[in-house]
Amino acid sequence: MKTMKALTAFIAAAVCMSTVALTAFADEPVLDEETSTECVATAEVAPELVEDEAAEISAAVEGDVNGDGELNVIDLTLISAYVKGLKSVEDPDAADVNGDGDVNVTDVVLVAGAVKGIAAL
Repeated sequence: MKTMKALTAFIAAAVCMSTVALTAFADEPVLDEETSTECVATAEVAPELVEDEAAEISAAVEGDVNGDGELNVIDLTLISAYVKGLKSVEDPDAADVNGDGDVNVTDVVLVAGAVKGIAAL
């Protein structure tokens, strides 16, 4: 129970920080009525891969949306911003850590737990 409360508090703080950080660097307002209420972003269809490319991608770190080879708070911030419609990510499939075809708050929670060290992906 304490772990869940701590995880919830961590996620809430991360989402708030990502909104403030990303909004501060925006050239123009990024939230409107439509994007501020939408919490699910549909993943794009991935192109077909040749065998070598597929092997290389599967060896990548799950949830590593910025491609630096690590799962960290930067990835959490990027996924949170993507879910809120503030930013786009190069590979939405990397953000869909639970593999349900949608990048949503569930993925944010799972990545936050992994970054915090509470749960593995």
